[in-house]
Amino acid sequence: MPSFIERLARRVVNLETKVNRALTSPQLGNSSLENGGKIEEYNEEGQLVSIIGKQPDGTHGAVVVSGPVPPRPAAPQASGGPGLLNYAWGGVFANAVTGEPDETVPAPMDFARVEVHASRVSGFSAVTADTLIGTIESPRGSSNSVVAEAGTWYLVLVARALSGKASMQSLEAQAVVQAAPDVEGLLDEFNQEADRLQQELTANAGELAAAQGRIETLTGRTGTVESSLATVQSQVNTKNKVINSTGNASGTTGYVAGDTWQKWTALADGGKLVAAWRFTVNNTWLPVILDPTYLPLVDIGQGTFGELEGARLKIGSGTNLIPNGAGEWGKAGAWASGLTWSTTEKPAGRPGSFSSNGGSYSSPVSFWDVEPNTEYRFEVWVKASVAGSVFFMEMRDQDGAHAATWSAITGETSAATGAYPVGNYAMPTGWTKLTAKGVTSATASKMRVGVVYFNHTNGTVRDATQYIAGLRVTRRMDAGLIVENTIRGYHVDAESVGAQVGAFVEADIGKLRVIGDSNLNTVTAQRIAANVGSYLKLYASQLIIGEPGNMLPDPGFQDPEGWQIAAGYAILPTGGRNSNPALEIAASASQVGRYYGAADRKRQFRVTGGATYQAKVWYKSDAAITAANRVAIYGKWSNPSTATSGNFATPGNAQNTGTVAANSWTELVYEFTVPTEATQAFIGLYVQGTHNSRVLFSEPSVREKITPSLIVDGFFQGLRVIGANIETTSSADRGIKLNDGGLNAWDSSGVNTFRLDGATGTVYAKGNFETTANGVTARLGVIVTGGAARPMLQFNTPLTHAVDPHVFAEGTETSGHPLGTLVVTGSQEQLNVTARNALRLGAGGAASTLTTVWGPHSGTGLEWDGTTGEIRMNGKLPITQTHNQHLRLGGGAPGSIPAGGSREWTITHAAPPPSGVIWPQVTPDYALGANMIVFATNSITRTGFKVRMGNPGASAQSAGFKWMGVWGNE
Repeated sequence: MPSFIERLARRVVNLETKVNRALTSPQLGNSSLENGGKIEEYNEEGQLVSIIGKQPDGTHGAVVVSGPVPPRPAAPQASGGPGLLNYAWGGVFANAVTGEPDETVPAPMDFARVEVHASRVSGFSAVTADTLIGTIESPRGSSNSVVAEAGTWYLVLVARALSGKASMQSLEAQAVVQAAPDVEGLLDEFNQEADRLQQELTANAGELAAAQGRIETLTGRTGTVESSLATVQSQVNTKNKVINSTGNASGTTGYVAGDTWQKWTALADGGKLVAAWRFTVNNTWLPVILDPTYLPLVDIGQGTFGELEGARLKIGSGTNLIPNGAGEWGKAGAWASGLTWSTTEKPAGRPGSFSSNGGSYSSPVSFWDVEPNTEYRFEVWVKASVAGSVFFMEMRDQDGAHAATWSAITGETSAATGAYPVGNYAMPTGWTKLTAKGVTSATASKMRVGVVYFNHTNGTVRDATQYIAGLRVTRRMDAGLIVENTIRGYHVDAESVGAQVGAFVEADIGKLRVIGDSNLNTVTAQRIAANVGSYLKLYASQLIIGEPGNMLPDPGFQDPEGWQIAAGYAILPTGGRNSNPALEIAASASQVGRYYGAADRKRQFRVTGGATYQAKVWYKSDAAITAANRVAIYGKWSNPSTATSGNFATPGNAQNTGTVAANSWTELVYEFTVPTEATQAFIGLYVQGTHNSRVLFSEPSVREKITPSLIVDGFFQGLRVIGANIETTSSADRGIKLNDGGLNAWDSSGVNTFRLDGATGTVYAKGNFETTANGVTARLGVIVTGGAARPMLQFNTPLTHAVDPHVFAEGTETSGHPLGTLVVTGSQEQLNVTARNALRLGAGGAASTLTTVWGPHSGTGLEWDGTTGEIRMNGKLPITQTHNQHLRLGGGAPGSIPAGGSREWTITHAAPPPSGVIWPQVTPDYALGANMIVFATNSITRTGFKVRMGNPGASAQSAGFKWMGVWGNE
């Protein structure tokens, strides 16, 4: 029996085990808080940060006592109204040091609210509730308005955590509140005016009754008035009058100067005015023409017009979707808050500009409607007071996401970077127009101006005054804007017209005019697109690749300000080559004539960086031009967005290379390549050095150069032609035609000789297809040899060719049945021109045939019958095998055998006789005689053998046999 000490020791060990197990196992699952208990959480520094359970005020729950300081919010957006102070926060936090918006800073998990503080004093501290005007409870931001006194207010934001800790206050925003209207005073004035009007109405009741009596009296006098009108009409006939008609103005009798003739589509209600004339003192009808200064005042949206002149049609602009985007209302409206409005600092043609010297600005502009997956055009004018600053602008949709994906428009200055129409743009110090095209997202139904970042942190200069003006967003033009009719204009921007609009079928030559030519002469005709008419030849010099038409502004010398730079210049309307206009530089001993426009955009043309261009001009002089008296073309490029410029590489400035005879039109050609950073350029026409004769310039042009790699020996190289029909003749069923349907060719009688189906890939050719190389000819087509036409596949090789021709044929199988038949004829041996063998391989029925089809052995051969499994041999067919073994098959000629008698046949082998031992086998031909018996096969030699057959019948019968002989070496 264990002792007491042993029992006590075991109990101590058991207790220690239970204690250790209790200390190392989870406790909370078996725990509870009772009678107001709580759990306190401390940080690594021993500070209390949260309490779970009963709180000091008697409530219960989980409460944050302490924690990190929340991040600094971005500056608020603020604006003022009559008696109202408006504020908003976009849910964006800021850099803790600079206070600038930083979208990468997340909202803290213990976010409680953002407090909005306002004061009449700038630089105030938002630490007490005295300046608190509202809170924003959502980390995504919100907006609100409060009643405020008139004057200037300053607003800041402070973020609060659940623990109550406050962030560093935001940068300050400013707003001006207008005085609130005196509602009670206005109501009193209204009531007083209402009482006065009621008194006047009562007083006028008697006058109304009297007026009714006077009306009745006037009705009775109507007849008198009508007779007076007839008298007045006769008097008016001697004065100016208006003639309304459905025809054109005509006649001269009965009209006086100043009379007007109006032509209408119909004289009844609803007729439309289509033309007007005015009678002159010269007794003629002069058409009434609307002045260009009046046409822009006509509201196109309020009328239906049959034809619009291109000079008046502004393509691709449309209505600006941004309210007050160009500042047309001044500072009032959408852009009033936070920006400075100026009517003196502005680009040409704009009402003014908005400016700011730092910070972000979120426009309170209301959303405007847009369509998803639709392209819109964006443009804005920008500049900065000093270089080195950076500018951002964004567009947001109804969900706060970026509304569109933005990209550059070819040939225009742009700073589009995907999500931003203007992104990370280094602001120039001169006014620059930025454009972009953007495709709205699939979910965008509304758009507005998002945050505008003035003096963004990416720039090295943070205090520049940055200006914006003329902000526009319009829908881009597409084919839906032009239906059936044609837009006639001087310039159509291809970037604003849908590609499908440019597919013109016909041009009316009677109305076609090329700028710079007074009539449709040879020069003009060579510039007409090839699909307008039929031409014997299309010259590469008239074919423009890339930039359409003459790129030079005013090639017809229509703008005196553009060409007549100084004294001694003149424009001659018909003094140029082919009676075209000319620019004249008068004779002078010292004058250097030139034309260029360094600052005037209308004299410049757009170029593509790195491209090569060709400038041309015709010139002549009253006296011979020598090396000391030269004519030249001068060129210069620029990039306004980067404020860079330079001269073209000038090989002699395209000067005349030698003496040019007097009064002789000579063409001067100048080729130049612009640097990659160039966006626009101009040229000058020079008379260099001392000259004492008059010089005329005619038909200047600038076009993108067609490089030799594009046209070689009259052929285009490396071009892509999209959406075109290529035809050698416009006549139906003639020539060669290539389109989406495939390739077709017709002969002179209209027979379709070749067809390639673009949808199925089927190729049809009438005639033979032949290819020849190294003396070997392959021909695929049809052969006719005195009978019906047959398909033909033929290979011809010379006798000296080292490789024999082969034909490889592979059949196809459908549902287990082979299809198709291959027939090979020919195989004509040069030493045996009287015989020709034929091999026919059939996919069904008689499977194979090898036959002599021509010559003395015609009809002999071998057949494999695919239906019965038989092998039929016609004639004697030796089959040579290895080891000098071969097989011959043959038959005995039919002959008569008497009843009960016999007959012997001798089989002789053709020379040379076979060698070796023969084992002949003979079988009666039962088709020739029934019950025939082969008695014996004897006299077997290398030259032949004998066969004896008997007739056991009661009467004579014809008999025949078949034999097979096998020879082998002895």
